[in-house]
Amino acid sequence: MIPRHLIVALALTAATGCGAEDPLEPERHHGRPASADDPVVTVVEGEPIHLSRVRQVSEELGRPPREVLDGMVEMTLLAHEAERRGLMGAPRVRDVYEKALVQRLLLIAVEARVPEDSVDVQDIRAYYVANFRNKGLLLEDVWREIWAQIVADRRREVYEALVIRLRSGTDVKVDEENVQCYLGQAGG
Repeated sequence: MIPRHLIVALALTAATGCGAEDPLEPERHHGRPASADDPVVTVVEGEPIHLSRVRQVSEELGRPPREVLDGMVEMTLLAHEAERRGLMGAPRVRDVYEKALVQRLLLIAVEARVPEDSVDVQDIRAYYVANFRNKGLLLEDVWREIWAQIVADRRREVYEALVIRLRSGTDVKVDEENVQCYLGQAGG
């Protein structure tokens, strides 16, 4: 059986939604000093963990604050040990880390801009009229599908705009000859 504090530690890795700070990111990067209204509850290898951070993550995960604190302490200890062992430079770790950073960016830049509750009844009805009414389907039977499609479409638009903006400000050179030679016409 997996210990509860390990489950919290693993859940901390997923608690990255809606523009919140990454709960696993060491406090040293946040650079906030302790204050009377936000005391440091624990220091792990020189890294302070503030009460406000524990409360925030506890609320996000729906777990008791003490359990969350234990998970944060474990994650910080494990991260320090991984650094000491030189694992941060390993290609597989870098790949996972890069994917996590991309996922975090997408959460902040896309999902936060188009939250699931941004679709209202009028949006669903308009989509239904445009795409389903003449197919003999009732709105009640397809509203969840419509809602999910609207959210996905809006997020895709925001994502595509983000990529276009990033590409326009970056030097990206594609060697089409090599792409076709090594990846073929289909790009796969």
